[in-house]
Amino acid sequence: MQRELARAFLTETRSMLGEGAVRSALLEQVALRLGELAKGCRQWQRQLPAAAHGDELCYELGVDPISGFALYLVSDGPGSTSPPHEHQTWAVIAGGSGVERNRLYKRVSTTSKRAAHTADVCIGVGDTLVLTIDSVHSTEVVGAEPTYHLHMYGMSLAALKPITARTFEIAYDV
Repeated sequence: MQRELARAFLTETRSMLGEGAVRSALLEQVALRLGELAKGCRQWQRQLPAAAHGDELCYELGVDPISGFALYLVSDGPGSTSPPHEHQTWAVIAGGSGVERNRLYKRVSTTSKRAAHTADVCIGVGDTLVLTIDSVHSTEVVGAEPTYHLHMYGMSLAALKPITARTFEIAYDV
């Protein structure tokens, strides 16, 4: 059931976004649909284990064979964090359960891997966040409940560079 839903969502997204450069307004439409899908993902949560304290589990739900768009169910355990990083593709995140704080950053310059904090966005049930190709963010699970969130990317995680190559240092002096 989850594979069929994922495949249908990926096909719908490919239709919605078309080919070429992806505009933010279209990603917002994808976010609305992903938020709806995330609200109903309790069935997946029952089938796939939640992450333990400090761990992250990432379940691939599907990769579109034409566009390369990829959909994952991610569970982060309490205490789980990620450093400031970029994906080098667009991403849409939708909350299924638990709360994840996303800290957003702006690049200090185009020649360094330094970024300054600009805002925080908490993602709970049904909330969404759109990250463009040049977005930088970090994550932190808020509270004692593990999260389950749907993550959609412009390409599969396997195609991304290792996170160490995409990580930023926080610039406090800006």
